Amino acid sequence: MSYLTSLVFSLIFMVGGVAKDKTATFFPTYEETRYNFGHVGIDYDIFHKYHFENRTGDTIRIMKIEASCDCTTVLPSDTIIPPGDTVYFKLKFNTKDAFGPTNRSFVVSTDHPKLPTITYQYFAIVGQWFHGIRPNPVALFFLPGKNDKQIVIPNPKQPKLSI
Repeated sequence: MSYLTSLVFSLIFMVGGVAKDKTATFFPTYEETRYNFGHVGIDYDIFHKYHFENRTGDTIRIMKIEASCDCTTVLPSDTIIPPGDTVYFKLKFNTKDAFGPTNRSFVVSTDHPKLPTITYQYFAIVGQWFHGIRPNPVALFFLPGKNDKQIVIPNPKQPKLSI
């Protein structure tokens, strides 16, 4: 019984020690560095905002941001991140030259020795539609005062739908 009690207290002490250690939560989690856009059209600008919180006691400076292709633009909300502060990376991805499953990334280089680079990834399936369902036209813009247009959504599993 005393062995079990001392084991429980030891585990509680170790878990409490890890929670207070700032290096244990230093790196961004897997979910924070990956984003899936899902199915998107061709030749669209799509956006996502990543965030990075400085969980260290040091000021971190962003030295450089490199995207994996010319189709991506990344703008940081700031390049100097004081301890406890958060910076946002606004990603703009143009799907013009992509088709099918797409995997892209950008790398943020910092001046911090424990975190010299952070890789952010994003995914999309460009120009493909589930089960043959594809709207016709692919994109719509509704402007006031314009004539009505018919929209057809073919669906092989259901009768033809129109709006």
